[in-house]
Amino acid sequence: HFQKKPLFGFTGDALECDADKRGPGIAFSLLDYLELVDWSGRILREDKRGAIAHHPQLLSKLGLDETSWITLASRFGKDYQGAVGSL
Repeated sequence: HFQKKPLFGFTGDALECDADKRGPGIAFSLLDYLELVDWSGRILREDKRGAIAHHPQLLSKLGLDETSWITLASRFGKDYQGAVGSL
């Protein structure tokens, strides 16, 4: 019988938080993640009204530029057909 494990939570900014004190989790804030998701959805269709001109701070924290992120995000379903991450 397979028992589901809970998902990791967002633990804050990896650059500002001490990893030993933070515990397991995603090392950036939920708000940063939501900003990135919102920006990605709007930037993929720049012709849509409401496209965001500035890039999210999380891209800089992750060490990615806009072009690299858009390439990764737009090809995600093509490049990754199965589960993403470790077992």
